[in-house]
Amino acid sequence: MARSGSNPRVARLSRPLAKRGGFRLRFFVEVWGELKKSEWPSRGEAIRMTGIVLIITTLIGLFLGGIDLILNIIGRETIGY
Repeated sequence: MARSGSNPRVARLSRPLAKRGGFRLRFFVEVWGELKKSEWPSRGEAIRMTGIVLIITTLIGLFLGGIDLILNIIGRETIGY
């Protein structure tokens, strides 16, 4: 059995991919392959879902802002700030 130090070809192949610079390339190739497997929404679905997210985000922001305002008023009245 040959040791990796005795045969230059074996030594070259046994080095980690990160040291040879191939790790980044392999990473992006794998990412691209995974993205191809994904099922992407149609343009209409994407626009509709974006609208829903914006509406829900606005409603939650208003709700939390209202709670903050009420607690702020209660705090001012209690502490006399």
